[in-house]
Amino acid sequence: MLRGGGGGLELVELSSGLCVRPRFAGRKKIARRGPLARAMGRAATVVDATAGFGGDSVLLARMGFCVTAVERHPAIAALLHDAVACSADPRVNAVRVHCADSCEFLGALRPPADVVYLDPMFPARRKTSALPAKEMQVLRRIAFRCDIDALLHAARNSGAGRVVLKRPPEAPAADCDLVFGGKLARYEVYLRR
Repeated sequence: MLRGGGGGLELVELSSGLCVRPRFAGRKKIARRGPLARAMGRAATVVDATAGFGGDSVLLARMGFCVTAVERHPAIAALLHDAVACSADPRVNAVRVHCADSCEFLGALRPPADVVYLDPMFPARRKTSALPAKEMQVLRRIAFRCDIDALLHAARNSGAGRVVLKRPPEAPAADCDLVFGGKLARYEVYLRR
């Protein structure tokens, strides 16, 4: 359930009582030469086709990309739109948020983006003692139904110059064109066919 609060919209999960909203302040250090930046290449426009609460969309915007964030779940898209609009950072305010099915959105996007970015949320690891942040727990419960194969196919057929897929570092090797690895994630790059 969405409700307005002093800091903007928040999502209340009735079953658990958790209240969450996207938070951008102090999130993720901007590494302009890190694996994500190298995976993006010399792009100008990026579609984050799995936007969720917008953490990666905001990071990409702060790195200087023109970002379109696509989220199919209406409540999450509304939260993200509100958080982007309320941000004091003009780079964050420039993120365009769309509530849509990403496969359909990418198929209709003209001209295509330079890069389509996909982060399908890693499956929870079996052997872990700590739960992810409460925002991620809620996001997994209400929006963790991503057909990554269909989304990757749509992204690769969208006309984008490259598709960047974020995966866990221990995931099996994929048949991609480039790989940029880090300690916490691996970015697989598929170049235009």
